[in-house]
Amino acid sequence: MAKIKLGVEGAIYLGSVGSETEVTNVKDVTLTLETGEHDRTTRGSKGWREIYPTLRECTVEFELVPSVEEVDAEEYTFDLLTQTVLDAFLSGATINAIVLSEQKRDGAEGLAGKFSVTSFPLNQPLEAGQTFNVTLKLTEFTAWLILEVLQREQNVYTGLYSLLDGNLTGTFEVTCPITNAGIVYFRGDDDSDVPWQPGESHTFNNVSTSNIRMKGTLGDKVMVRSTSWQEAC
Repeated sequence: MAKIKLGVEGAIYLGSVGSETEVTNVKDVTLTLETGEHDRTTRGSKGWREIYPTLRECTVEFELVPSVEEVDAEEYTFDLLTQTVLDAFLSGATINAIVLSEQKRDGAEGLAGKFSVTSFPLNQPLEAGQTFNVTLKLTEFTAWLILEVLQREQNVYTGLYSLLDGNLTGTFEVTCPITNAGIVYFRGDDDSDVPWQPGESHTFNNVSTSNIRMKGTLGDKVMVRSTSWQEAC
């Protein structure tokens, strides 16, 4: 039976591709993809209007539920998304954002680009929390992205070697299983050995696997989960 994709499964990320951060304090999200039209209807069109697509455009609309954190008795700060949108609106700057069909799962796809904040009204209902209705319009297209997720078990050797085969670039979540017999050592930026205990896990963002080198007890393993973006267009 075909699975219905729910709206709550979608995701919005702030930041450029490879260094994005998911924001979750939003409600209904609408990604509108449209194109301009060129009417080429002539007397020879047999009574039918002939429309050809021209330039594409993109609008993102969502309801933002702001949260605040008190710095002291007289000062507070907004959450990441609210502050980012507010700063961009007041300064005229753009926002790097990615709108995906679902959270970071294999096959998730969507649009990445730079957006301008064109509308930012504040709602103050009498018996509910305040919200913003945000409208973002695309100012620079980056790519239509498809996410590829790879999960792999990697053997540990006594000699220093690079993580995975080849030279892959992306985000890698590396975990030392709790069943490992010994410590796995990862080579640090200063060429020192950084010990990882069984059960320890870390994420490497936007790096090449050739730069992640490790060694340890023969027979131990590490689990690697990687995410990489593929440009569909």
